[in-house]
This record gives sequence, structure tokens and C-alpha cells, in this order.
Amino acid sequence: MKNVSGGLPVVCGCEVRGRQWIKGEHGYFAGSIGTGGGGSSGGAKAEKGLDKSEKDDIIKESSDNLIEITQKSIDSIPECTAFSSKELNQKVTEKCKEILTDLKNDKVGTEETVSIKLSSLESEKQKGELGEGAVKVISFDEPFVSIHNHPSGETFSGRDIDKFAYDDNHVAMCVIGNNGKMYVLQKKPDYGWTKFAMESFDIQYKADYAEKVLNGAENYGFEYHKK
Repeated sequence: MKNVSGGLPVVCGCEVRGRQWIKGEHGYFAGSIGTGGGGSSGGAKAEKGLDKSEKDDIIKESSDNLIEITQKSIDSIPECTAFSSKELNQKVTEKCKEILTDLKNDKVGTEETVSIKLSSLESEKQKGELGEGAVKVISFDEPFVSIHNHPSGETFSGRDIDKFAYDDNHVAMCVIGNNGKMYVLQKKPDYGWTKFAMESFDIQYKADYAEKVLNGAENYGFEYHKK
């Protein structure tokens, strides 16, 4: 396998801050620099010491406080500025608007997800069951960014964080609230899932797990943006 770039990587013209891109048989994946874990094989997912099942791919909104999508909320979606690539920021913003537009006339509580390949900025989307507040994230065997809506307008859940943290190729996750609020969680250059697992062990099963990880994002190897 070979390192694609000696400095800041450029994937399909998109410079992605601080990640080391490795070429494997399934395309490019993000190698974790200096932390161990997560970067040794393309598309690898951590076992996290638990039995993994297809249920782990499903992100479910836990809040009962559901917000109806309006044109005002769609128009209020801010421009994404989380990434160093202008093209990627534009694509994420575009897809956030597309998700809420798709769901505007659906039963409140419905979720939709979009995943964007960094190699080409091509995307795929999938809608969850009407009103169920759950959707299965689309994963790729190469670096990607995922986006899904939260009917509550709230930020990342603990399940969101776990789905994101233990998939090497999942380099960033965006949540767009039904109220137009945007949240982005991005892996830092030195991120490694083994380090994250150790650092978060003591809070893993606590009710405020997600809140603690987001408030201390830098300590866990993430960058957290909200608008």
C-alpha cells in the first residue's frame, strides 16, 4: 500500500485537513497517524469489545420532541465551513437542504441519510421508515462523509458517535436538525479508535455520554462544529 500524499492530502481536488490517505484494494481510506488502531486496513471497523450486528448501523433519534420541517427552516440552513475544501463544504450544504426538502411533506419524525465519497464527491441517499426517527447510515469502502437529519433539531446522540468513531472510512458526520441547525463532527489528524475507546471507557454507558464527548471533543480526537 502506498501513501497518496506526503503532506495535506488532496482527494478529487478536495484537500482534507490532516488525514493520511492510503490506497488499498477498495480505494482510499484514512490512516490514523501515531495512535494505533483503525488505520491498518481499508474499510476496517472496530469490534469495540461487543458483538456487532446490522442494528449498529441504524441511527435512531431518542428525543420525542419532534419539529415539523418548514420552508423557513430549509432557508435558514447555514453554509458548512467545517472542511478545508470549498467543494466539500458546498456539497454538504447542498445535501443538508436536499434532505429537509425531501422530508418536508413526510410524516414528522422521518429521517433521511446521505453519504458522500471524498474521492469523487458522488453521493447516495436513503430514507428511513416514515415517522420512525431512525435511518441506516450508508457506508463505503473508502473515505466518506455522512449526513442525516434529527427531527428534534438536537445534536449528535451517543449512537451517532459510536457509529462514527469505530469506522475508519467515516471521516466526518453531519447532523442537520429539522429546524435548520447544523452540527459536524470530524476526526482530527491523530485520531485512532483504540485511543478513543480508552479515553471514553469511563463514560461509555452513562446518560450524558454524548454530551461529555462533544464538550471534550478535542480530547477524544474530534473537531466539533455547530451553527
